[in-house]
Amino acid sequence: MIDGLKALLKGGTVIGTSELQIERSLPHGHVAAALALIRKIALDRLILSTAKDPASRRYCDLVVAMMVDRLITPRSKLGFVRAVDQESAISSLGAVLGLGRVKEREPYEALDGLLERQTRIENGWRGGISRTAFWCSMT
Repeated sequence: MIDGLKALLKGGTVIGTSELQIERSLPHGHVAAALALIRKIALDRLILSTAKDPASRRYCDLVVAMMVDRLITPRSKLGFVRAVDQESAISSLGAVLGLGRVKEREPYEALDGLLERQTRIENGWRGGISRTAFWCSMT
């Protein structure tokens, strides 16, 4: 296949349809747009700034994924798990955030962890709210 691609780049036509097969294609544009918005207002960094260990970081990634998923298509927590799990994904969200296998209990644990860090996150959000409000008013 590598030789075929090299020949193709030189102007040839050597790849037949039987040699190249798409196994899976996941929608990505809406994921990229919603994630870009969250990153633009630094909400992901604010949530991650409260994480102190790998488990907390995983929960923060799950919280960001739940926010993006809520923006794209509101659904139940179980629906979220199915939508981002690597086996049953319906978009690129899980892959983009590196979630891999997502267990049914993880979204609830992530929200519990978020509740424990709520005050720190709210205090950090208040500090950046004027910048965020300005940005939102400009878009």
